[in-house]
Amino acid sequence: MASQFYGQRLVESFGVPSNRIKVVYYGVDHSVFKAFNDRRMNDITTFLFLGGLNPMKGVRDVIEAFALFDQSSDALLVIGGKGKALTDLENLARKRHVAKRTLFPGYVPERDLPGLYNSADALVWPSYLGFGLPTLEAMSCGTPVIGADCFDCKEYIHGGALLYPRRDVKQLSDRFASLVESKNIWKDWSMRALKWSENFSWTKMMDEIFSTYKKLANI
Repeated sequence: MASQFYGQRLVESFGVPSNRIKVVYYGVDHSVFKAFNDRRMNDITTFLFLGGLNPMKGVRDVIEAFALFDQSSDALLVIGGKGKALTDLENLARKRHVAKRTLFPGYVPERDLPGLYNSADALVWPSYLGFGLPTLEAMSCGTPVIGADCFDCKEYIHGGALLYPRRDVKQLSDRFASLVESKNIWKDWSMRALKWSENFSWTKMMDEIFSTYKKLANI
């Protein structure tokens, strides 16, 4: 299993013995996803969402929260990804008067992800489904994460991210403001993200998977 949360669901819902469950957390390649040497807060604040554009990913919440935050700023919102909800999201940005500051670059190739993370002041993860790999990739690049507190997300990011209650647009907007209040605050969260990301390496994940299979082979 990839989290304690879902492991416990197996125990409670299907009666799987807890001693038959091994949790192995996802990891990222820190040689690929890493902070640039001159990493610092942008002069124009830039928030990033990256993922599938569907209702369960909570992307509408990001636009709504950005509209609240953007009333007195020149910040940018980048929404990377593709999906059937794109047109609705573009219409929402226009309706909330943030279309000129909301960019939809579409699908982002994996080779471009490290640069994209490093170009953002924060990754926003509003998903109603819990954890997503972009949170770990972003933190490994020194990018602070603002994430919805639901399901297994806390296990992966609580030590290096600003959490808010799922679907709470006002609190999400408040997290936007608190993160970029000053360069010192942003830098502190960037360092926290880097430190926390060390717990989720590709090497550690593979070592634990191989160790588990070896134990099973000897049963």
